[in-house]
Amino acid sequence: MSGTIACPNCGHEFEISDALTGQIRDHLRAELSAEAAKREAEARKKLADLEAREQKLDEQVAERLKEQLARAEAKTAKQFEERYALQMRDLRDTLRQR
Repeated sequence: MSGTIACPNCGHEFEISDALTGQIRDHLRAELSAEAAKREAEARKKLADLEAREQKLDEQVAERLKEQLARAEAKTAKQFEERYALQMRDLRDTLRQR
């Protein structure tokens, strides 16, 4: 068996190994491109998932901070009211004693 083949159109002879190498190269290139595209899609999905989780976590933290701030404001207001009531009671007691 010969190591060359001839083109049926122009008669040009070329090595069989060159033809096979080109086909194999094209096949591998297509496989690698498909694999790269698949991995890129997976990476993009993971990134989108991470961004969604980060957004959810940010919202949870903001909500907790809002709740803590509301509790702190309520506690401060209650302490102020208690001090004010105590001062008013002391002033009334002082006025009654005079």
